[in-house]
Amino acid sequence: MKAIILIVCSFFVLSQVAFADTATSLLIHSNTFSGDTSFEDSSINHHNITVHGDVFHTSNTFVFGGSSLVFAGEDWLSLAYDDAFNFGTDDFTIDFWVNLAVPLEDSFPVRIIGFGSQSSGEYFSVGIGRKTGGLVDKEGGLVLSSNFGSWSNYGSSEMGVIPVNNWVHFALVRKSSVLYFFKNGQLYGTEACNQNLVFTDGITIGKGNQIDGDQGYLDGYIDELRVLRGVAQWTESFEVPTSAYSYECIDGGDFNGDGVVDINDLLAKQADVTEKIKVIQDDFNFWINNCWSGSNLCQ
Repeated sequence: MKAIILIVCSFFVLSQVAFADTATSLLIHSNTFSGDTSFEDSSINHHNITVHGDVFHTSNTFVFGGSSLVFAGEDWLSLAYDDAFNFGTDDFTIDFWVNLAVPLEDSFPVRIIGFGSQSSGEYFSVGIGRKTGGLVDKEGGLVLSSNFGSWSNYGSSEMGVIPVNNWVHFALVRKSSVLYFFKNGQLYGTEACNQNLVFTDGITIGKGNQIDGDQGYLDGYIDELRVLRGVAQWTESFEVPTSAYSYECIDGGDFNGDGVVDINDLLAKQADVTEKIKVIQDDFNFWINNCWSGSNLCQ
């Protein structure tokens, strides 16, 4: 009996840790050495990341951690399909630091991250560009492009010139069917978007996986790329992050999202974790009572 109690208590503690950041679908820090060609997803999912071409880490320029990811035109990364990236009609946050090696072109946007494929009829991507999503004749902006039978482009307002050889932070957030477009923490506009963003193919980083040739490829650097599902982290202008994201705290402590960090956040988080632990404990107790018996001991 003591052994079973110990197992349950240990399971209880581990459960609290496991649920610390389940909203993070992807987190690439690039905190490694220059020339490294392996890539790590620091989210709870630990997705395998495949290199196409000559993507690597460099310490020549970075925001946090001593290195960043280098893309040179036709180099890109891919991940296998995972339901963790299916946003549906829920809230989400996608943010990243990017450093362009060449100016934006007037045609296709640079795709930072793409989900699915046009050939399957299920595709959406986040990028920066000058001519898409209502950005014709603009200097630059952040866009969400999708194709589920026909193209839909959701673009920010004018964001000004996107500089070359300079780190810029971008964030695209959806909250209650409204998109929020941010550059360096400043809100540059909103657009209604209740589109059901689901797909069945894989994910690409640094290119648009619905096109051939050199359209949509990134020529530059990415650092601290993060995808949150079910969390709209910002809906108004904010101070850009000053350090790499902590796996344990995606919301800055404002768990209930009311704009204030106080005792109510602690109580809300406690209630949320308690409910999740109860579900696991109920499942564990069911297994003990229905699937396990003393006769299985020491076999």
